[in-house]
Amino acid sequence: MKIATIGSSTTIGSSTTTESSTTTESSTTIGSSTTIGSSTTIRSSTMRSGTTIGPSITIGSSTTIGSSTTIGSNTTIVSSTTIVSSTIESSTTIGPSITIGFSTTIGSSTTIRSSTTIVSSTIGLNITIGFSTTIGSSTTIGSSTTIGSSTTIVSSIIGSSTTIGLNITIGFSTTIDSSTTIGSSTTIVSSTIGSSTTIGLNISIIIQSTTIGSSTNKRVEHILRNHWGRQDRHWLGSGFVHGFKPRVGDFVARLGFDVHTLGLRCAERE
Repeated sequence: MKIATIGSSTTIGSSTTTESSTTTESSTTIGSSTTIGSSTTIRSSTMRSGTTIGPSITIGSSTTIGSSTTIGSNTTIVSSTTIVSSTIESSTTIGPSITIGFSTTIGSSTTIRSSTTIVSSTIGLNITIGFSTTIGSSTTIGSSTTIGSSTTIVSSIIGSSTTIGLNITIGFSTTIDSSTTIGSSTTIVSSTIGSSTTIGLNISIIIQSTTIGSSTNKRVEHILRNHWGRQDRHWLGSGFVHGFKPRVGDFVARLGFDVHTLGLRCAERE
């Protein structure tokens, strides 16, 4: 049996358990009451007290694992990552430069790319999250979901098997049901999107307190993003809308979408 290898300038607190074939490189600090599984490598990082590190883990340099954190087996945490009071399940890849904090759970077989922040949220299993993404404030994301880069999701529920494109903002009590596709450069605020719905590229806003029903496979495309003052042709569900010329400050009142049905009602049209 291979014993643990402890690098120089390493500090290990009291009541800490290090199993066989574990390696800690130089300048690593391991707090008290910490458990580190077998065949784990920790590179020049800090493990706070009360942390549980599973077997076959790789933790990159300049990483801080905060107290009361659990990291599952076969997980890789790349350099310059901070994880605080959270649970990372098995076979997950995180980093580099990730911040995960405050009662977050990351499901197994999940990949989180660089420069992403996740706080106080539950991320399901088999999730892919792109770089430079922010997820916070009690957000729940279902399993087998893909979230593109440069996305912000706050206080929302994202169903399973959902695909979310690049440069998305989803916030403030939005619910997106399962098997939904949301195109890039879209903003959704305080709304409910039913299951099996497709929302196209470049949507400027899904208006607050709007509901798009489930199982309609509606496609919403190019709703007046960067089209102020122009006459354009837009499509929602089964209806075309011709020649809107909305005022920037009067978006909701002038469009008047009725998206509770497959058709489209408009308060004004030219």
